[in-house]
Amino acid sequence: MAKKRRKAGKVSVGLDVGSSSIKVVALTREGGEKNLKLRKYGVKAIPGSSTSPSDEAVANFIRELYAETGLTVNDVISAIPGTSAVVRYIQMPRMTLSEAREALKYEAGQYIPFKAEEARMDCHILNGAGTQRSDTMKLMLVATRATDAERRVEMLKAAGLSPVILDVDSLAVLNAFETMGLSAEEPDVIGLIHLGSRQTNLSVLQGGYPAFTRDVEVGGGGITVAIARGLGISLADAEGLKVSGDAIIQPHLEIVLRSIVHQLRSSFDYYQGNSGKEVKKVYISGGTSQLSSLTEFLSDSLGIPVVSWSPLQGIDTSDFENDSALRALSPLLTVAVGLASRRMESS
Repeated sequence: MAKKRRKAGKVSVGLDVGSSSIKVVALTREGGEKNLKLRKYGVKAIPGSSTSPSDEAVANFIRELYAETGLTVNDVISAIPGTSAVVRYIQMPRMTLSEAREALKYEAGQYIPFKAEEARMDCHILNGAGTQRSDTMKLMLVATRATDAERRVEMLKAAGLSPVILDVDSLAVLNAFETMGLSAEEPDVIGLIHLGSRQTNLSVLQGGYPAFTRDVEVGGGGITVAIARGLGISLADAEGLKVSGDAIIQPHLEIVLRSIVHQLRSSFDYYQGNSGKEVKKVYISGGTSQLSSLTEFLSDSLGIPVVSWSPLQGIDTSDFENDSALRALSPLLTVAVGLASRRMESS
């Protein structure tokens, strides 16, 4: 009798539309929920990303990236920038998820900086994230202005894609980290820092559950600008020096890094002041995390261990064994991996 051929896993595509580049990752689940395999990936720089391109231009870049990677799956999971969204962790009387969503229609105004009727909201009950009382629960509330969500959806549709889920950058980073299984191995309070081009995402995990999220509007692009201004050179030349790690950039690099460190330290202090818990370790990802000696600088400045991690750890990349570009680009793929690894309902 011939062996029955195993049905191929459904392809899940994560599309990260950043300020300086667009990243796409296609994953399948092979023989189980946790067995992920990389099928396609791609990164496309956005030319002239020191200024914001039009949505039409970005849609064109997405189509070009799809053509370059050979992707044919139009259903995508994408995200909006953390600076366009609000993530809050709140305590509520214990209830069902549907009851919580209904209650937030009337109570969200006290947690978000815009009117509830102008928002697109969702929430998630953090089962297992204990509270001091048995009759209460912890809830993660995510909200964005409807206009921001609709604009992102229209841009994706203009690229010929069908957005099935719209997430938030910082939560995608959390999902990528959880997919690796590292959160379950860390009993202490830890920080996740994703260093992007125009922003830095910060999340704090306590007992494996998210407890605090903040987005800082400073990133690797700010470092490039500081180098260009300090040395009187073009942004392109400054980016090249930044990537090479040339010693001449160090004073200009540290100016921006100190600003980021100040924001991170104040966030950790705020969290500790409210929870009584101290962040014991930090994991960093994102394109800027590749900067020479960055982990040592952050560790010395924050006074806690800082380590880098790859979002592809624990994912089967056997189809790309000899692909040196994938190893070099993997830190940029964190958000796209986190989006693609979200569970999609069976078609």
